[in-house]
Amino acid sequence: KLTRTTYQFSRRVKNDFIVLNAVQAIVSSAIADRESDLTPAYDTLSELQEEGEYIVGDIKLIYSLKDEGAKININMVNSSVLKNLPSMDMDKAIAITSSKYRPFYPKEQILVLDDIEEEDYEEIKDLITVYGNGRININTCSEEMMGYLELDDTLISRIIEFRMGEDGEMYTPDDGVFESDAAIAGALKEKIYLTEREQQELNMMAGQRLFSVRSDVYRIESEAYSAGKSVRKHSVLIGRGKGGGGYRILEWNEI
Repeated sequence: KLTRTTYQFSRRVKNDFIVLNAVQAIVSSAIADRESDLTPAYDTLSELQEEGEYIVGDIKLIYSLKDEGAKININMVNSSVLKNLPSMDMDKAIAITSSKYRPFYPKEQILVLDDIEEEDYEEIKDLITVYGNGRININTCSEEMMGYLELDDTLISRIIEFRMGEDGEMYTPDDGVFESDAAIAGALKEKIYLTEREQQELNMMAGQRLFSVRSDVYRIESEAYSAGKSVRKHSVLIGRGKGGGGYRILEWNEI
């Protein structure tokens, strides 16, 4: 006789199998998309999947593709930047940047440090990474992130205005794009406006190699629903890795 418990267990196993295969399909599609990128010299928000749906049977997955290069690499950043993040101060920043455990992998490893509490990590976990070359993608990073990098508020507004294009909206064909690291200040000056001081600030940051216009690492976030209820969440990182070459899975996490 099939009991309710046995039925529920069987259904859960079946759903887990369906979700796993669906996430694998989403990841494969994302890898194919990145491999066939028509603008490999730069990446923009409009290239990434803001939100998509994948439906199989009675399972629906909501997923997105995000640029990991829009985050701060804690293995390469200096303490003067890290101290600006929420819940951080100079002592905590130095504890991370001077730790014998650096480079950290995964990023949760900073929790082994006496100075970093669970609450600190929860505040910064979505702003940090352990992947990439340490440079922030100015085409995809948030206003919030630019603030942490200590850009002037007016300059941040100009960058966002440039990225939104003439219609003032993101994810549309007229979005502004910074196509090379060296051309960031020039593109802003041509399309928007830039004071001499702002141009000097951007040129200084370019000299410090703080910004980039592309990334090689992306995060796929997926949440699966059955009968309207969330049943599984996945976070998968894909990238070229240190050796370059084709894209592959760097991390696979069930949240």
